Amino acid sequence: MDKQKLKEKLVKISQLKDNWDSYGAKSFAIKTIDKVNEIIDCLNDDIEQPHLIPSCCGIQFEWENEDKYLEIIVGEKTPDSILYFKGDKKGDEEDDEEGDILNINQINELLIWLYEKKVMRKKTIKEYKSITDKVEGNLDDVIKNLIEMRDEYTKQGYYNLYVEVDFNDIIFEGTKIEIDE
Repeated sequence: MDKQKLKEKLVKISQLKDNWDSYGAKSFAIKTIDKVNEIIDCLNDDIEQPHLIPSCCGIQFEWENEDKYLEIIVGEKTPDSILYFKGDKKGDEEDDEEGDILNINQINELLIWLYEKKVMRKKTIKEYKSITDKVEGNLDDVIKNLIEMRDEYTKQGYYNLYVEVDFNDIIFEGTKIEIDE
């Protein structure tokens, strides 16, 4: 990603005058421009270049891949309020989600979601490991064991860790994928 190009585009957006869209849109406040600039600075360098688009509601970043999209919107009226919209381009609205960004580092987490399949296709999976452990004991022991297992497996690089309760069994599962660069 070329952050300098994004910043140049942001300068152009910051120079838009009132009624820039011919529908009465106002020029953008310095606080909005500053927040967008802060987001640009926090983005990982290895992601694809987003589209940076002015709108009557604020300034938005847009990314797409083959089957997903992500929009980040910095509101003009409340620049501290950053919204996201993410979804599936196949038209399945059940997979669409929107929400508030409370910490701008969440944006990079959303970008990982957006590109996870695409990145995996570009690289070779060296090893795929799955774990399944049955946890037994009284409730206090089970909780203690689950916490210890989570911590240990996280150190080993496992993710998607979850607990499944099936009748009387409590199963702890996770996944680990090693990738050749």
